[in-house]
Amino acid sequence: TSQGCLPVDANEPRRLKPEKVARLDWHNDLSKLLLAVTEAVNTAADERGRAAIIRRMRRALDAPALGAFANDES
Repeated sequence: TSQGCLPVDANEPRRLKPEKVARLDWHNDLSKLLLAVTEAVNTAADERGRAAIIRRMRRALDAPALGAFANDES
């Protein structure tokens, strides 16, 4: 606010359960994957290399899941 910070109510319920605070979740995994893909595309030698990376990613996404996405813990 224009008058400074608002006080935090210590009795307010937390947004996350305490056991979830230090654990990584799917969002962290997705962020790491997107960063890795971006890095691979950005460091490809040329346009052809970038296109090849994108084609491989697209093929992987378009491939039939064969139930792998139902409960994949890998």
